[in-house]
Amino acid sequence: MTSHQFPKAFYKSLPKVELHRHLEGSLRLSTLLELAHAWGLDLPIADPPRLRGLVQVQNSDPPTSTNFLSKFETFAFVFSFPRGDFTAHQGGNR
Repeated sequence: MTSHQFPKAFYKSLPKVELHRHLEGSLRLSTLLELAHAWGLDLPIADPPRLRGLVQVQNSDPPTSTNFLSKFETFAFVFSFPRGDFTAHQGGNR
């Protein structure tokens, strides 16, 4: 049976699964702050709503690769410490 025998709506109705996910996009902002605090790191902003602008692309941000990549700087700072990735992984998707 070929794909053109099924309507597009059929494929859209099927459940989807994520095949690839980055840690940076999986952490809650509160978890990022908890990890930074636990490791004695000073982040420039210490509350989740304001931190969002540092780590997530906003509609008001310029649509540039430089802006997109700048959102990873805070994560790189936190996860550059030895236990970063492992501890976050142990806690699951908190």
